[in-house]
Amino acid sequence: MGRVRSPYVRSRVRWYRRLLLDPAALRYWLAVAALGIVLAVVVASALGRAAAARARWGDTTTVWVTTDAVGTGDALAGSVERATWPEALAPPGAVADLDDDARSALAV
Repeated sequence: MGRVRSPYVRSRVRWYRRLLLDPAALRYWLAVAALGIVLAVVVASALGRAAAARARWGDTTTVWVTTDAVGTGDALAGSVERATWPEALAPPGAVADLDDDARSALAV
């Protein structure tokens, strides 16, 4: 019985020697590594900025905001929608819960 050959084709030259023998392959993998490092730095920077903004603005709260002009005594059912705002921007006394038959107390 002879030697059993592997079904996988393998190069006879080791990977580190192939990189040294082929300058184009070396340039390619150096570019891939550089792009990977740049991408990691960009993502880390974006995550850091997002965390800083969240710390600066604080927690969020749900408030109701108008989408259309509302007159005094008008029904709010079709003219408002829920929005998530930072607590620093939400006005004091902002409505958090809204009944189905709620009406406007003043023109907005």
